[in-house]
Amino acid sequence: MNVNRATGYSLAAMPRVGLCTMVLALMTAGCAAPVAVQYSEPATAPATAFDGSYRSGILPTYASEDIPYSWCDTPGQLFITVANGQFTYAVQHPYFPGNVTPVFAAAIAQDGSFVGPGDDGTGHVFPWLRIYGQVHGTHMEGTIEGAKCKYVFIGDRT
Repeated sequence: MNVNRATGYSLAAMPRVGLCTMVLALMTAGCAAPVAVQYSEPATAPATAFDGSYRSGILPTYASEDIPYSWCDTPGQLFITVANGQFTYAVQHPYFPGNVTPVFAAAIAQDGSFVGPGDDGTGHVFPWLRIYGQVHGTHMEGTIEGAKCKYVFIGDRT
């Protein structure tokens, strides 16, 4: 006698399902009305929930090999003002020849992440010049990648 080890039943004693019965069962199941799936949208804050002023600080983390590191020094912006989920960050370069001030524009998504383009200080926007980061509650952290310098910055809502 053949006994199935998993169930302990004799294979000869198990009922056999005919092919026609199986096909009929599958066809009937396919005719059933669709089940309504209920879900709720994830709770996300509107981008304007991040509006306000953030007291900020900035630190250069990289300078291109072809310039003195001091050219990347910047006083930054004392405040980052977010309005309608958007802000700009102007990076002054008082020691850089020509005293250029690149400007980076960011849009904040509902999850608090932000990203945006920047210019080279002359108004020319390039894809490799960018600002990106995240707002968590009342704290903002980000990175600015300029033409010759890279920075990290933080801000706390006042």
